[in-house]
Amino acid sequence: MGFLFRPKELPRPASLTFTLDQAGHTYDDGHVGLAPTDITISELRVAVIGLNGAGKSTLLGLLDGSLKANAGTVTIAGGEERLDPAVKKDAKRIDNLVGKVRREEIPNSFYQAANISEAVSEALKKHKVPESERHARIGNLFAHFDLAQVSKAKASELDSALDSEKRHLLAIAAALSFSPAAIVADEPTKGLDEVSSTRVAKALFSYDKQVVFATHDTDMIRRPEYAIDRVLVLDEHAVAFDG
Repeated sequence: MGFLFRPKELPRPASLTFTLDQAGHTYDDGHVGLAPTDITISELRVAVIGLNGAGKSTLLGLLDGSLKANAGTVTIAGGEERLDPAVKKDAKRIDNLVGKVRREEIPNSFYQAANISEAVSEALKKHKVPESERHARIGNLFAHFDLAQVSKAKASELDSALDSEKRHLLAIAAALSFSPAAIVADEPTKGLDEVSSTRVAKALFSYDKQVVFATHDTDMIRRPEYAIDRVLVLDEHAVAFDG
């Protein structure tokens, strides 16, 4: 009788190193999203700022694997792994290591579930998280992001059940639910007033997870309690300042 060989899953690294080697992306219509860029990101908190159209979202897309470089190469490394988003096998692993936050956008699959808690649970199933662990993880996440009171809200009624602040918090919690090594967040506080923005930022940066994020909120990156390690300023699809 033969035995089914199951490759041992590598341990999840505590953080990641993102490297762009002359990596850039031009969209199908010829619009340059990011010019060929050399950069390595390994810090715990990295902010990306710039005007609309400067290339922030394109850079983040290259970092989280949702966009493929059509110039140069991107490498995502953690522990013993060096992953290339352009390689299908590596791309699947990257999906398990990098959580994606797109403003307050909630995954479409959430609208099909019985309630918000079940929606997160279903997402965890896809990441092969055991049932015994799922409930504890969801409870901790919802407590941290102040979502416990809406955990049983019908997912099909998300738009009416959640205010803008709660939508932002749920989008972040969903990205963190499978315990990624890092999250890449595109304007995680966009459209919020100062009070809500502060609450969302505090919840995000106090979760002890590597975060690379784009923002227009320059006050956020200056606040010492958020401990932003590095700021990248993009202008005309290129990194104009790094410090």
